[in-house]
Amino acid sequence: MKTIVLSALVAISLIVLEANRPAVALDTDVRAKLSVSRDALLAQLKEIQRNYDDVSRQMDDLRRKQALLDSYRQETESAISEVERAMAQTR
Repeated sequence: MKTIVLSALVAISLIVLEANRPAVALDTDVRAKLSVSRDALLAQLKEIQRNYDDVSRQMDDLRRKQALLDSYRQETESAISEVERAMAQTR
């Protein structure tokens, strides 16, 4: 991912360095390099979005597991309270 951003920055730097070339050639080169940079950044964005979506799904799964564990914990705490009440009544 860092490589793609770095290559885009290098391409933009090359565009600035080539400012002494004739305008027509420069315009064609600039468009080509900007197109390559844009394509690399679009690919990077797609990868970031895919990773973001994966993490979101994992977090949703973990929240569901946490909710299930929370209900088990509450049921267990309730059962402990009932047993302790029964124990107190038998004293």
